[in-house]
Amino acid sequence: MVVRCCEKNKFLKSHYITMIKSSILDQIKNEFNYQINSYNLESIKALSDEIVSLVSSNSVFITGIGKSGNIAQHCVSLLNCINIRSYYLNWVNTIHGDIGCLRKNDLVIIFSNSGNTGEILLNIPFIKKKDVKTILISCNRKSLLNKYCDRTIIIPFRKEIINGINLIPTNSCMSYIIFCNLLVSLLCQKTQIDINNYYDNHPKGNIGEQLKTLEDCLLEKYPIFTFSKHSQIRFLDILLEMTKFNCGCCIFLSEEKKIIGIILDGDIRRLILKEKNIVYIKKEYINTNFYYETDLKKRLIEVQKDLKYIPIIENKKIIGLCKVH
Repeated sequence: MVVRCCEKNKFLKSHYITMIKSSILDQIKNEFNYQINSYNLESIKALSDEIVSLVSSNSVFITGIGKSGNIAQHCVSLLNCINIRSYYLNWVNTIHGDIGCLRKNDLVIIFSNSGNTGEILLNIPFIKKKDVKTILISCNRKSLLNKYCDRTIIIPFRKEIINGINLIPTNSCMSYIIFCNLLVSLLCQKTQIDINNYYDNHPKGNIGEQLKTLEDCLLEKYPIFTFSKHSQIRFLDILLEMTKFNCGCCIFLSEEKKIIGIILDGDIRRLILKEKNIVYIKKEYINTNFYYETDLKKRLIEVQKDLKYIPIIENKKIIGLCKVH
């Protein structure tokens, strides 16, 4: 009886969690669809035009308080990586000296969901004295900040996720993220930043790794053996060479120095399971249907992603071996 009761409680709890999860996802989905369908692209396009026109001689500052401030910092990071020089303006510190970084005709973009943030309302008169342009990004058409800013862009938003509090910035943050994505995408089109520029700005991390070229990943030395009619290749020698060069790939050439195949460390392990007493490598043991590239300028993001080693071939001859992971 107790067991049945516990099982029933588990079922009810699981069913309740599923219902709650479904309800939250539906709320997010409905709000997301509303926001996407309601965005005024013309206003964001006008902002992107303004940024492009002033960025060569002036600076772009983005600011906000609380969660809006966090998204402002995110937007600054996105703009910087596409060559749009921008800075996060700590609003609280503006009247404690940081206002000195502002110059005439600089652009200050203010993120404020309500448009009624007290700290911003208190400090904006001091900002305006610097003769800068101010643009408010808000979800509220009737905000108090409207009258202080040169222009306001209203971003679509209806309500936060209903979760008992209903005031936690959830769906409103989503609208700001969409705004940032749209702005950055439009600026990419206008500035025509290419993959080479982007790699210069982002040489490290996972993105930097994917933007490397095959030439960046060339090994200086790697194991190479030549199949000859007059000699055999010892299996032990292959293991020693792969260990010597710390390389999990071995290249095999014909007597004409043309590549005929490769063998990887994984291939060797599988071979040992089948041929426990192996002494010499035969041609049928090696992989002759291997993936290779011919263009050293090709980026890693453009090549097959599940490979660790890629031979570079020109006219059937090996010109290099890349270790891509």
